[in-house]
Amino acid sequence: MSARIPTEFDAFVRAYEDDENFHYRRYVEAPSFFEALGDITGQSVLDLGCGAGLYTRRLAQRGAARVVGLDISPNMIDYARAREAEEPRGIQYVLDDASNAGRLGPFDVVTGVYVLPYAQTLEKLRAMCRGAHDALRPGGRFITVVVNPEAHFARKDFYRKYGFTLVPLRPEHAGLEHLPDGAPVRLVSYILDKRIDVTPYCWSHETLTSVLKEVGFSQVRWRAVEVSPEGSAAFGLDYWRDILESPPAVPLACVK
Repeated sequence: MSARIPTEFDAFVRAYEDDENFHYRRYVEAPSFFEALGDITGQSVLDLGCGAGLYTRRLAQRGAARVVGLDISPNMIDYARAREAEEPRGIQYVLDDASNAGRLGPFDVVTGVYVLPYAQTLEKLRAMCRGAHDALRPGGRFITVVVNPEAHFARKDFYRKYGFTLVPLRPEHAGLEHLPDGAPVRLVSYILDKRIDVTPYCWSHETLTSVLKEVGFSQVRWRAVEVSPEGSAAFGLDYWRDILESPPAVPLACVK
């Protein structure tokens, strides 16, 4: 098990839990992810980068037979374990790096909502992808969400009406529509008084697809982003038009 080293995510436990007020996550991110995931009834699932366990608990609620959450943040894991103690769902939480996920398998499904974007180098990206691959049984699926390489990075306020901003971190990347591989971006979301400020990294379609196939995935499919019927009813389709044309993140579905 990894040592308890603080991470940039430790301060954001409460904010990650607030699904009610973060409309993008509630009406776009989550529906798109679960559409890509499909039916997991009776299956074993490993949730990489599980954080506070928001999606991990939903995996259990959707009928998975075995659910394990893994994260590198001590505070996130502590919080997720506390929630499990309060509302037992049979979920096991493990403090470790995604690159070590193979030791926990095999699983039918591995998920990872915003785990690959925290690979700062190509070597780390490859290690994370290999960890997901090694944790799967033959024919198993890896469903992940990554920063969209074609997101609208050039305008600082493009996503602001949805409750967050996503902009290049380095001055030399300001105003670029397409960022180079491994470019850091700053994601800042404002959920009432609970602010999230993190630095993911952007990797191109070509690099992500190539690395995933290199570590052994036979299929890599980029999935569409959608708005739930509830989101359309609550805000109208015109409200979501920008985010559908240039989503900040997209799901990937891979098969071992």
